[in-house]
Amino acid sequence: MRSPGRLVIGFALVGLGLVFLLGAVDVVDAGDVVSRWWPLVLVGVGVAQLLADRSNWLGPGFLIVIGLVFLGQRNDLLGDNVWTFFWPLGLIAIGAWILVGRGGEPSRVGDGTLGIVAVLTGRDAVVSGERFRGGDATVVLGSANVDLTDAEITDDVTITATVLLGSLNVLVPEGWRVSFTGTPLLGGWDDTTRRDAIPENAPRLEIRALVILGGIEVRHAERWG
Repeated sequence: MRSPGRLVIGFALVGLGLVFLLGAVDVVDAGDVVSRWWPLVLVGVGVAQLLADRSNWLGPGFLIVIGLVFLGQRNDLLGDNVWTFFWPLGLIAIGAWILVGRGGEPSRVGDGTLGIVAVLTGRDAVVSGERFRGGDATVVLGSANVDLTDAEITDDVTITATVLLGSLNVLVPEGWRVSFTGTPLLGGWDDTTRRDAIPENAPRLEIRALVILGGIEVRHAERWG
């Protein structure tokens, strides 16, 4: 199953391509369509973040609301004076997020399956004390840290990673084998873990990556200071 963040990126790129294709054959005015409907991307990103971590709803909720306001304003459903009321309410929402938020504490993965979405923000996730089953990580214009130091794997597991204009750091314990497959476009990945004296039957973490103008690094704890 595709991660919510990966689906949002995929549908957004497909939709944008179709709009410009239809514009090229004079079926639609591509500029007008993009101008009116681009806020749907904000709504989709907010929904994706909410699905990835339902305990962190203030940030995604704010993104959904601002996307809907932009959408209504761009399609003449709301008057121009909506911004007179929106910005003070936005400041109140941001202040409430700071006051009642988790203060940067990393989210704990409860079922051993990773699902993290970081769009225009930084996210941290920790998997510990249980079997790690793999999962998904999506980073767009942000950063994400995944801590697997205390996780356990008995078989090969896979993380499907999509990084666009951002960075993903994966912290693993010693003794794991690490491999990368995928496509780097003006980006890349790096494995700085110790690979000496790792047995052939050691568990393997595979990173299946799409990296565009970004980077992924897999490393040990001391590299994080």
